[in-house]
Amino acid sequence: MIPRLLLLILFVVALLVVAALWEKCRERSLRRWAGRRPGANLHWGFVPEEHPGLPVGELIHGIIGQPPMGYASALQLAGPTGDLWFVEYRTTPPGRKSDRWFTLLALPCADETSAQECLTHLQTSRPAQLPRLVGNWVCLRLEGLMSVRLLESHLGI
Repeated sequence: MIPRLLLLILFVVALLVVAALWEKCRERSLRRWAGRRPGANLHWGFVPEEHPGLPVGELIHGIIGQPPMGYASALQLAGPTGDLWFVEYRTTPPGRKSDRWFTLLALPCADETSAQECLTHLQTSRPAQLPRLVGNWVCLRLEGLMSVRLLESHLGI
């Protein structure tokens, strides 16, 4: 009995070590990616209260209809109309019992007209992702956590 229990404990510890190493590699690759881009700032351990210009709770509530359960990290990129944000958040999607991670892509616009133009552009170029307009912010809900691949595939907006 004890050897089985010991094997189970070792297996769980090994899983936790692998998960921690994967997360560390993900952080390192995102930091390297952000370090090569002027105006990019990675917030590892994102705290919304430290960024009052980003109404992240309202934006997420506006696209999913409920507040997020928590945040992981965020990437801030300087843009012509304001900072473009990628924010990782956790929520339980409607009809599901378990929570999942998503990434919010939030693009600020100068006014309602430019926000509507940006929304129309995204609706035609990325219809499957259902872009939403929340105030003067155009938002997309992306599946999963941030990765270099996710960032590069969505920065052509």
